[in-house]
Amino acid sequence: MRTYIEIDRMQLHARHGVLPQETRVGNLFEVTLRVCFDFTEAGSTDCIDSALNYAEAMEIITDAMRTPRQLLEAVVVDIRDRITARWPEISGGYIKVTKLRPPVPAKVAGCSAIMEW
Repeated sequence: MRTYIEIDRMQLHARHGVLPQETRVGNLFEVTLRVCFDFTEAGSTDCIDSALNYAEAMEIITDAMRTPRQLLEAVVVDIRDRITARWPEISGGYIKVTKLRPPVPAKVAGCSAIMEW
């Protein structure tokens, strides 16, 4: 059995990008995090101490998003490193960081960097 905790399309304003205006003005981003985490004990005991606290995970994501990066790839790696350092029992996961209004000459829903491990 595999169990997951997911934070779906958390929206944040951040200053990631290569162009000077992106780091000055910022942009709207979405972050999705899904991690494989055995929550059987938490489900049986109904105790937060044995759970992956998604509110704490959201704080970690928010903190990682505060550090301006040129590349979304660097943001994804930073989030993965912070989350797995906090919960080393995570056995795999998926992170998607999407820039919702990228400065490109086409209409797109967003541009993303995705990591699955």
